[in-house]
Amino acid sequence: MKTFFVSDTHFSHSNVIGYCNRPFNDVTEMNAAMIARWNAVVTPDDTVYHLGDFAFGPYHNIQTILSQLNGKIILVKGNHDRSVSAMLRAGFADVVKSCSLEIDGTKLFLSHKPIADAPHLQEQIEAADIHLCGHVHTRWKYKGNAVNVGVDQWDFTPRTLDELLCVAHEKDTVNET
Repeated sequence: MKTFFVSDTHFSHSNVIGYCNRPFNDVTEMNAAMIARWNAVVTPDDTVYHLGDFAFGPYHNIQTILSQLNGKIILVKGNHDRSVSAMLRAGFADVVKSCSLEIDGTKLFLSHKPIADAPHLQEQIEAADIHLCGHVHTRWKYKGNAVNVGVDQWDFTPRTLDELLCVAHEKDTVNET
C-alpha cells in the first residue's frame, strides 16, 4: 500500500484547460486522461490525499468521476470544492481543511493553499519538514519547504512522497552549486 498526493485536478472544468495551458482538446479528453493516469499508478488499496479543487459541475458529476478512481481518497478541501458534507456524500473517505501526518519520519503539513495565501496556517507549516499544497497551478513547483502537488506540475498524475522529495532534493542540490 502506497500513499499518493495530488491537487487541482479540476475535473470537468473546461476553462482550466486554457488557464493552465493543459494539453487537452476538451473536458472529455482531460477527464479520461487524468483518470487513466491516476489508475495507472494508484491501486484500490492505496491512499490518495487530494489537496483540493477536485471537480466542477453538477454534484452527480463529482460522484461519477470519484467512482472511477482507485484508492481511498481523502480530500483536503480547496476553495472550489463543495461543502464538507457534500463531498463526504460524493464518496470521499474523509474531508478536512488541513492536516498533519508523518510518513517514514518526514513530518508533512497538507493544505490547499500555500503559506503566502494562508498565513493563518504559518505555525503548522513551519513545524513540518515539508508543506504539500496546491492552488498555484503553474506558478511554481517548489518554494522553500513547500511542494506544489498540483497536476499541472506532475504530468496530471498523483505522486508518492518519495517522488516529491526527489524533486525537493534535486532543488537543494541545484541551489548548492
